[in-house]
Amino acid sequence: DDRSLTPDFASSGAALLRTLGEEPTLEDQKDPANLLTHLLQRLGSHPCWVQIDSLECLLRGNDQEGWSEFCDPLWLDFLQQVLAQTACPSQLMLTSQDIPGELDTMASRYPQFWHCQPLQGLDGEEQQDLFQKLGLLSNPGATDLDYLSPIGTFYAGHPLVLQVIADEIRQPPFRGNIAHYWQHYEAEFSATATTTNKLARSRLFRRRVRQRVEQTLQQLPAPARQMLCASAVFRRPVTVEFWQAMLPEGDADAAFDTLQDRHLVEYAAIPSVGEQSLLASEQSLLASEQSLLAGERSRTTPPLLIRQHNLIRSVAYDLLKADTAVWQAAERQAAHLWLNNYKPAPDAPNLETVRGYLEAFDHYCEVGDWEQASEIYMYQLPSTNRALHWQLLIWSQYKELIEVSRKLTNHISSQTKRLCLNQIGNSYRNLGNIKKAIEYYQQALQFTREAGDRNGEGNALGNLGNAYYSLGQYERAIDFQQQHLTIAREISDSPEERLRQRSGEGNALGNLGNAYYSLGQYERAIDFQQQHLTIAREISDSPEERLRQRNGEGAALGNLGVAYDSLGQYERAIDFHQQYLTLAREIGNRHGEGIALGNTGATQLKLHQYPESSANNQAALEIFQEIGERACEAEALNNLAELHQALDEVETARQYGQQALALATELGSPLKAECEALMQELGTGGEGKQE
Repeated sequence: DDRSLTPDFASSGAALLRTLGEEPTLEDQKDPANLLTHLLQRLGSHPCWVQIDSLECLLRGNDQEGWSEFCDPLWLDFLQQVLAQTACPSQLMLTSQDIPGELDTMASRYPQFWHCQPLQGLDGEEQQDLFQKLGLLSNPGATDLDYLSPIGTFYAGHPLVLQVIADEIRQPPFRGNIAHYWQHYEAEFSATATTTNKLARSRLFRRRVRQRVEQTLQQLPAPARQMLCASAVFRRPVTVEFWQAMLPEGDADAAFDTLQDRHLVEYAAIPSVGEQSLLASEQSLLASEQSLLAGERSRTTPPLLIRQHNLIRSVAYDLLKADTAVWQAAERQAAHLWLNNYKPAPDAPNLETVRGYLEAFDHYCEVGDWEQASEIYMYQLPSTNRALHWQLLIWSQYKELIEVSRKLTNHISSQTKRLCLNQIGNSYRNLGNIKKAIEYYQQALQFTREAGDRNGEGNALGNLGNAYYSLGQYERAIDFQQQHLTIAREISDSPEERLRQRSGEGNALGNLGNAYYSLGQYERAIDFQQQHLTIAREISDSPEERLRQRNGEGAALGNLGVAYDSLGQYERAIDFHQQYLTLAREIGNRHGEGIALGNTGATQLKLHQYPESSANNQAALEIFQEIGERACEAEALNNLAELHQALDEVETARQYGQQALALATELGSPLKAECEALMQELGTGGEGKQE
């Protein structure tokens, strides 16, 4: 019940895995089939009760026409494999308005594990209990029951509809007069009552239920109806404060109370970690208005988040969209709230710290405001001084980055489109799907050439070079980087353009240095890295450009240190690593700081400076764990394993090595082979490796 999730297995399956307490791995992101296996392993090893409501959201179809088959066949494969496991300790319960034929046919082969129970709604006695609970029939007479019984039969005991009708009877103009309500709607309830049972699960019945809900919403007081419809734009549970802000005029408290009194508001009883972040804004408001004691109580017992029932929200959203101007205003107001009122929890995961930007981005996309969406995509995050799209890449949120970039790519024709194409390519390259990455880099190259964007063309060529470098095709990588270098060295009359070209020139030189390093040509690699360093140290008047250049300077220093390390010039290598460390700390680059510390520790190990190496590698490990750089975390763990192996502390070395191997395997990292070799050394002979 979350419109931000798509019905593909990669999206909703990943959400399910997180609900079960595990994060999707890099391999899961690369191939949904791996995600399917991960889910099955989790269900097979931990007894879980999994309830998936509104299964029709994963099917093709709609309320009016019904649903037929899964949008993604992997869902059917997943359910089939759950049923095929003879010793699975977990149970799944699915609710759906339709059972697709393919699922029914497949599941019928496992009668010992599959049971399908049609839900017909409340029977007559249960309907009477419900009406009494809702304030009707406190002193029931035969006539009142005679009126309510055909109403319940007409709607097949549908609990939500009966609740809506009961609230309608209690409100003006009926004020609890059941006979008056019956007289007003008798023709409607009598028309097809004899065929109700036959229609209970039909399309006609669903339309009838939907019409009754729509009719009830139309009869709400205007402020309450406006709030309910406007709040239907939210894709996830939010605070009461968010809902009240969706009513620009009128008494928001009274409107919300009306919705609450009529049971049109649902509370999310157990917010997820990300949803708890939303509570911060309301908590701060309560703390400022209440006493210290009450303020402490508001922090320990935070207000719950609210949402709409799936059917209510669907009807309310359709009513909202009937007036284009009102609908667009609601989407924009929701975006404004996410941008200005959302405050992540102190311990929120990385993605939840930028949830407000991502939700606002989606709201602007809904109304086709691609300019505002582009601004959010390019927004410089105050906490990191990086654009949102770059931060998603650094956090390894590749799927999220691919999705937001694709949305923009199809609707813009500016330099941002080139950037989006390249970022999609970068995401696929980091996911190990180099073929897909090259496809998007080629699109970026074609787009920039058609647009006459020489700087963009150079960047696309450089990215293609990086992709072929990842494939180990170093000569081809060098060819693309040389083309990038040629374009970057073109003279421009514009100072801004010249600055960008010099930055591109430095990147090309650095990438050429990396390629020659991989070919074992260390002296040539050093020459290119020195040229990169010289360019990166040029002075820029632009703070943003200067920060970019300082990062480039640090990368060049680090690469020079690695090259001199390979030449056996360890003291010189450490000197470059220390320069990189100083610069990274100066500009607040935590990733660079961790890299410099780790590389320093690796070189110190070769010099048998074990205490210094241990301190630097431990510091690097803590940084990578703090910022979520899992690939670098695996490198740091492996370095520590090698350190303790050299110290003959074999058991400690094994522990670090096992952690490094597990993480490298999970990420699909080339480091896996090195970790396996180390573990083999540690497991045979029981002695540490001698230097």
